[in-house]
Amino acid sequence: MNGFEKQELETQGMMSKLFGSKPGHNALVEINNFLAESTAATELTEEIVSNFIKNWGAKFDSSNIEYRSSMYRKVADHVYISAVSKDDPVFEETRHLAQVLELPEKLQRLADNGAKKVAYFSRCRKIISGEEPLTISEINNVFGYDYEDGYDIRVQVFHDYLNKKFDEIAEHPSADGCVIHHQHAAAKQAEIAVQMPLRALLFQRAIRLCRRSVTRAADGQLHGQHGNAHRQQEDQINTVIYGQPKMLL
Repeated sequence: MNGFEKQELETQGMMSKLFGSKPGHNALVEINNFLAESTAATELTEEIVSNFIKNWGAKFDSSNIEYRSSMYRKVADHVYISAVSKDDPVFEETRHLAQVLELPEKLQRLADNGAKKVAYFSRCRKIISGEEPLTISEINNVFGYDYEDGYDIRVQVFHDYLNKKFDEIAEHPSADGCVIHHQHAAAKQAEIAVQMPLRALLFQRAIRLCRRSVTRAADGQLHGQHGNAHRQQEDQINTVIYGQPKMLL
């Protein structure tokens, strides 16, 4: 499975052999190694777990709760990055693993929330790049989010995209100082909008201001450039303002 790597078992020392004690941590390592070689977490049955625990004289308690939580989190990461609906069979992997690892419900929720945030950010970026098959509404439905739940993450993705695109425009051979100036002005407007209250309305207003300022630059300051370069630069600017990132907001 993705996220799992095989680990070395702890060797049993002379004293351990003499007194018949075993490194109980190896039971968890055995579980980890089994998952590393599996294609799905559902392959790890309660019987398999029980045998690992028995063979190493171990038990599930507070001393290994973090290790069990980390294994669950790896599976949760995989689930939320790949699920395409609320009823996707992949969700059975987290439900099953939580049961066989005897993970408390509170720790399940913590791991799920962390996995959701990471996967949501990744999948929003893939929407922009065209690699994500779902729309933002469909992703929200999979994650159980309403519009506001993932808003801050979407704004961050949107802002990162704008900064990257403005940098590309500024570095273009046909770019001049005026475009660079408006690059920084627009980025500053977007940054301020994210921090202000009523952020949805104000962020959209900042984008409109940015749109007007960049349009003026394209119509006025860049007028003297060669026609093809002018149109190419204006097309780039329009892509930044009107392009795919609008689907996130």
